Amino acid sequence: MPSAVALRGELVNVTAPVLLRVPSEGPADRTGPFSPGTYTALALLVGTIAVLGVCCNALLLALFVKFKRLQTPSNLLVANMSLSDLLGSLSGSGLTLGACMGHGWHWGPLACMWDGFANTLFGLVSIGSLSVLAWERCARVLATSDSRPCDLAWSLRAALATWMYALAWASPPVVGWNHYSLEAHGLGCSVDWRSRARVDCIYTGFLFLFCLTGPVMLMTYCYGSILLAVHRFRKLEALQAPQVVKARRFELQLSAVCLLMMLLFLLCWAPYAVASLLVASGLENVLSPPVSVVPALLAKSNAVCNPLLFLLMSGNVRAC
Repeated sequence: MPSAVALRGELVNVTAPVLLRVPSEGPADRTGPFSPGTYTALALLVGTIAVLGVCCNALLLALFVKFKRLQTPSNLLVANMSLSDLLGSLSGSGLTLGACMGHGWHWGPLACMWDGFANTLFGLVSIGSLSVLAWERCARVLATSDSRPCDLAWSLRAALATWMYALAWASPPVVGWNHYSLEAHGLGCSVDWRSRARVDCIYTGFLFLFCLTGPVMLMTYCYGSILLAVHRFRKLEALQAPQVVKARRFELQLSAVCLLMMLLFLLCWAPYAVASLLVASGLENVLSPPVSVVPALLAKSNAVCNPLLFLLMSGNVRAC
């Protein structure tokens, strides 16, 4: 039969250590499941991701601030996502790097709460920025002569809305609706997907619905509409003025870059979302610590991939 031990008044099942609840009192330390050599390799990998994430996003933000030609509505949303990735690289990757170097989590419960909150907040800002960017691209490509384009003021309001929306969904675990707990690999904290309490399950369900499924459906609709517009544009291209054709091609090229950023984001975050869904569904036993660390590292690598892709493929950035 499964055994349990009492820890400061709480029962902890010692046979299912996939996710550990951080106690309200006492240390939230845990010696991890990896060998010293594996911890060293993970530290090098996480350190590389953190350094590249900080450098790439800082460079993108510096270019956006310095060159006025880059200060467009679309680029403002990209810069907003880059800001969240920069902050995520500084906070989340830093604690994970320390856990790798210390061979386990030794930061305590408050640091665990901050790590989970920061990772959730900055991740939601990123997917929110991509969703709004998809909407802006769709509105821009499908715009008619009498439609009102999305300007900088609109993009600024939309960027602020992504932070407010992310804060609204990242805060409940801090105040008791679900909670942030140590993950299986012991290198970082996240929402407690393993909790079977009804209120906690409601929160994780809402999180999947409104912070993953909804944004993905919106982006799919927007880029699907853009692809249909491209098909119609090619048929009518010979009948349009050269200036119109050139401007439309530029918008479509930028939309293609944004589409690739969305696909790269989903590629990096989908394994983590699937792993979280498995744990939330009670199938956490299929995820050993070595397996669970791979989706977490892929998710962190997105902070490098998106700014690097934009820096390399955006024509305006290359011209600076």
